[in-house]
Amino acid sequence: MKINLRFNILCFLSFCSLLTVGQLNVNANGYQVLLKKSTDVKKYESVLKKKDIQIDDSIPEIGYLQVDTKTSEHKSLSVLQSVGKVKLIACSKTQNSSSSPSESRLQQSLTLPTLFSYQWDMQSVTHNGDAYKKYFPNKESTVGIIDSGVMSTHPALENQLVGTQKNFVPKNGYDGQEPYENGNKDFTGDLKGHGTVVAGQISAKGLINGIAPGIGIRSYRVFGKEKSKTTWILKAIIAATQDRVKVINLSLGQYLPVTNPRNSSAICEEPYLEEQAYKSAVQYALSHKTLVVAATGEDGTSEKQKDLKELYKKQHSQTVSKKVRILDYPASIPGVISVGSSNNENYKSTFSNYYEKKRKDFVLAPGGDTILLRQYGKSKWFEEKLFMKESILSTTNDGNYNYQSGTSLSAGKVSGLLAEIIGKYNLQNSPQKAVQILIRSCSYSKDGYRIIDANTALSQNY
Repeated sequence: MKINLRFNILCFLSFCSLLTVGQLNVNANGYQVLLKKSTDVKKYESVLKKKDIQIDDSIPEIGYLQVDTKTSEHKSLSVLQSVGKVKLIACSKTQNSSSSPSESRLQQSLTLPTLFSYQWDMQSVTHNGDAYKKYFPNKESTVGIIDSGVMSTHPALENQLVGTQKNFVPKNGYDGQEPYENGNKDFTGDLKGHGTVVAGQISAKGLINGIAPGIGIRSYRVFGKEKSKTTWILKAIIAATQDRVKVINLSLGQYLPVTNPRNSSAICEEPYLEEQAYKSAVQYALSHKTLVVAATGEDGTSEKQKDLKELYKKQHSQTVSKKVRILDYPASIPGVISVGSSNNENYKSTFSNYYEKKRKDFVLAPGGDTILLRQYGKSKWFEEKLFMKESILSTTNDGNYNYQSGTSLSAGKVSGLLAEIIGKYNLQNSPQKAVQILIRSCSYSKDGYRIIDANTALSQNY
């Protein structure tokens, strides 16, 4: 059977990968509040309402609120501090800026008789398909994909979606810039295409295979065509945990410039509260036996502070104070499995951010590279089909397949493999043991980083 294979490659860099998160979804005249664990959230909200303080949004599971004030700013702040056990308060007038990934793509058609033979990445991590014989995934060990949605009718994915898919993008979308977003909580279509690409790496079954073909996936939509708000992502993490997914996949991120509050004050800058809220959401997931996987950034830098500060200075044209930490979130959150990308030559991809080699919660998985693109140029790269040697084949939101690269694809592979390990060894109540199996079964790249090995992971005598 002949298949029309359509591939999309981003101009400049072949990434359709890490999605960018914008600032928290807040009213510029209000506050964000993070309560201590011992605080009764409902009681706190009740008192605020009596004091004429409007609650715009809340995530009670982690004690997070966004409030608007009708009274004076000074009086409102006093009320927020006095009526409960407050951990942090941030004024919403500060902004955490970020940029969206490019949407410019090159397109070309190619007819191929079969597709798995073009998946060098899956051939590598499954030992040419041997891993597929070790375990047959089912719908019970699910991966929650917090992303731009998933094309539910894609022929390689339609049978893998389980349960209710959820949408957290409100009416009019990001900062009111998306009039086509109607706020329908049941709409989980993929307008951006990113979530469908990631889903293909996890669960595709048919003309191409994901790392765990046929495993259950659930979609939590937090992106329209634009960026996302951290609030939507936090809500999705809580919802996915309550839906009892086994692994949450976060192929998204941002660089947070964080300054700790002075003198242990509850009043802080917005990025610090955002960091703490993220940590609370991840800990909520882990405490309910749900693992969290996140992609690293794609600036080819180490995650050491001196390197991240230099990168942030270059991107924002401003010097970073010694008191400020630059955090690659959510990949750097304690407890999160952080994932970088490897290439077809068994090295860390040139674009992938990375941690120290000894860090146990950081692994690589094939995500492609752009070495041949830079070496030969775009024209020759296309004409001689060099993209097939270094990019990754996955599913697209038009029901087709394409080649792309990025750490997002790598994270999807790790999430799918962890869910497989949990299912095979019945580790639903001991998911950290699945992480141990994942780590100890890794092979090593030529430059010394751990790379996942599905065949070895599913061959353990556990």
